[in-house]
Amino acid sequence: MTVVPNELADYILDFLHDDRKALKACSLTCRIWYPTARYHLYRQVHLTSPAACETFYQLLQCEDTRHLGQFTRYLHVSKAIAHTTGDKPQDVIHHQRWSSIFSAVPNVETFHMSFLEMDNTFYSHIIPNFARTTDLTLQYCRFSSFGDFASVFLAFPSLERCTLRGISWENGQLAFTHTAAEQRGTQIRIKGLTLGRDIDLQLLVEWLLQEHLCDELESITACCAFESDAAVMGGLLRAAAPNLKQVDLDWYCSSYRDVRLPFDFTLASCSSLRTLALRCPIALHSQVPWVNSLVSDVDATQLETITLEIRLLGSLTALDWQRLEQIVTQDTFKSLKTVELKIAVWHTASQHRHHAEAFVRAQLPRLHSKGMLHFVD
Repeated sequence: MTVVPNELADYILDFLHDDRKALKACSLTCRIWYPTARYHLYRQVHLTSPAACETFYQLLQCEDTRHLGQFTRYLHVSKAIAHTTGDKPQDVIHHQRWSSIFSAVPNVETFHMSFLEMDNTFYSHIIPNFARTTDLTLQYCRFSSFGDFASVFLAFPSLERCTLRGISWENGQLAFTHTAAEQRGTQIRIKGLTLGRDIDLQLLVEWLLQEHLCDELESITACCAFESDAAVMGGLLRAAAPNLKQVDLDWYCSSYRDVRLPFDFTLASCSSLRTLALRCPIALHSQVPWVNSLVSDVDATQLETITLEIRLLGSLTALDWQRLEQIVTQDTFKSLKTVELKIAVWHTASQHRHHAEAFVRAQLPRLHSKGMLHFVD
């Protein structure tokens, strides 16, 4: 057998970082390959059931493998809480397992939690163990109160990026001020914030601004289902405007024929903006004048890319394309390099995708001739 240099073996194993079956085979094939294979095998840990949680817990109890949690950089916990009631012995053992698991993975950088009932005992094990986590996702998690959610959120002192979607709480009162920055000892400075659907945006944004968590925000991705959502996001955009480099807005107002921006929703103060993405459906007989209104209002001093993503059920004439071209070819948009379009044609729509793209090219001749117009999948 030809001897493979360690450096080359590591290089090969790096290419297999997401192939767990191959990594397991490599770890059993050669003792020299074992450290690198082990590193990749446990760099990402997915605990997506009580059984997976139990297996990982037992692994951490063995003398030879209790250190494996040190390699974990990505942790995903989903549907992994066994539903028990009362103070039965199995309850105590179950929560002791979470305490052991979370304390064994001190180097997690990305933490993803989804479809969890965040009771007090469970989230109390989260709070002391994730000082190095910079990227947090909470998706369809339920809390007893907004205060419990805030306690979990503030348990990540190094947090830079956060994604929230489908977060709910039984008691939604913003009645606590004890979490102010000067009392926490460290100030969280979020750089990137993603707000999906099914959230009480008004309460959440009010708290984020109260706690000064968005003072250095550089990227916002948000989904608005109602005008009230857009109004709330307008307040957040104004507060974060000086540092914003990327704005991604999905406005799904399917109940309105004529979708317009709230008067105070503006990007005029976002002087550092480089990327603007606007996403929306075009329903039957609807108009979307808000797109041109927002683009015409943007501070385009440093704007380089505009992305439009359209989910097409109705007609492309819902958007005034010629007006859009007039706006983005003005001297104020001299930094603009690319206009990207993604058109997803619903199966019930009257147009095919290639017909839709041909229509847009004909409506934006100057952008097309300059090579600035690009269609993406």
